[in-house]
Amino acid sequence: MSIFTGKSQQNGANAGPEGNLSLLGPGVHLVGELMSTGVMRIEGRVNGTVICKSRLVVGANGRIEGNIDAQNATIEGEVHGRVIVRDLLDIQASGKIYGDIVCEKFTMQAGGLFTGTCKMGPEAREILSKTAPKLTDATPPKNLNAEVAPQPEATPKPKA
Repeated sequence: MSIFTGKSQQNGANAGPEGNLSLLGPGVHLVGELMSTGVMRIEGRVNGTVICKSRLVVGANGRIEGNIDAQNATIEGEVHGRVIVRDLLDIQASGKIYGDIVCEKFTMQAGGLFTGTCKMGPEAREILSKTAPKLTDATPPKNLNAEVAPQPEATPKPKA
């Protein structure tokens, strides 16, 4: 499977108001920064930062080695890094977080695993107000379909 965006009703990550879901499929390994303004589901592997202005779901086969900043997050897979969730963080029975959590609300099903520190309430609100997600540059350029001007062909140099 691959990375794609489309309409979906996949369990645990229904499309948001815009009807779009971005999926990083099983077998995909992304190194770098992954950003989305819509719902995102990760079933593959990410080494780097994940920023999601909507709902992030780390599926049962998903693994993130890096930091997360999301509005809401459901963890069914494994995360190694700092997790910042601005509203609700939900760790499912199969979910594992190895790292510190800062969130407004937090739930964990029996069987879920969390190793680290957790900040909630006034202390978390103070941290959240100082750590706005850096997603302003994630908007695609307006001129995405612009035609590229043809480049002049290189003329071969005569042999001496």
